[in-house]
Amino acid sequence: MNLASSISKIWNESVFVFSSTGYSFFNIEAHVVCAIVLALLFNRQQNSSDQTEARVVWCRLLFVQVLYCLSGITMVLLDIHIIPSSFTYEYIFTALNFAVFNCMCWLIFTYTESCCKTGLLDSFASRIITAVPLIISMLILVSYPLVSMYSGNYTGAMNGGTFSAVILVIGLSYPFVAVIHIFFRKSANERNKFAVYPAFLFVFGVIQFLNWKMPVMCYAMMTADIFVYINYADSLVSVDPLTKIPNRNGFIRYLSDRMKKGNVNHIYVFSVDID
Repeated sequence: MNLASSISKIWNESVFVFSSTGYSFFNIEAHVVCAIVLALLFNRQQNSSDQTEARVVWCRLLFVQVLYCLSGITMVLLDIHIIPSSFTYEYIFTALNFAVFNCMCWLIFTYTESCCKTGLLDSFASRIITAVPLIISMLILVSYPLVSMYSGNYTGAMNGGTFSAVILVIGLSYPFVAVIHIFFRKSANERNKFAVYPAFLFVFGVIQFLNWKMPVMCYAMMTADIFVYINYADSLVSVDPLTKIPNRNGFIRYLSDRMKKGNVNHIYVFSVDID
């Protein structure tokens, strides 16, 4: 059995498992755990003294991600009929899930651009322009019942329809564009640094789009945000917050890494004492 057939078999088996109602406990448990972890990170960042633009956007992103996990729980409860099945409930909870997902994708784009400092979002006009797809998706969500009832095809839920596909594609386009923008504007080292976060969430967002019953997106968000927090905490230890220059810990770490790689004969140290 080759690799492609093995992956296909695993995918088909996972789809079969999550298609049954037995998926509900695992799905809810995953969203609850991720919501708690993301809420802790949000509280940590909200009380932090570092309130730079990128950190503020990340804090907002964490809050929206918590809402996304909670909306994911409501979708499961709706699917297993703990929440009564009706046109109104199906539309409200599905629309909220899509709205939160698209807001989250837009904030991923905004956070990435703030970290990269590309200047794309420096002006108010550019911010409005980048938010146009998000506004369009919100208008689609609001107009969906009216258009469907007018055409006589209203069924309440939007899963699997044209409306849902358009809205989710609009949302996923934000992290995708962020990755493309980084590749055109940044060097190779900066690409590896800044493109990982949006690319990681884009890939798992596509997987979540293919089968919404698999809670891969919440785990991806939690993993990516923990990684961001660890890198941030590491920079606090190694970088001076005022000058953004590596401090003594950063210098020792850099020197240790260089010595492990060899070529120690090409290391030069220039010391300046500023009084």
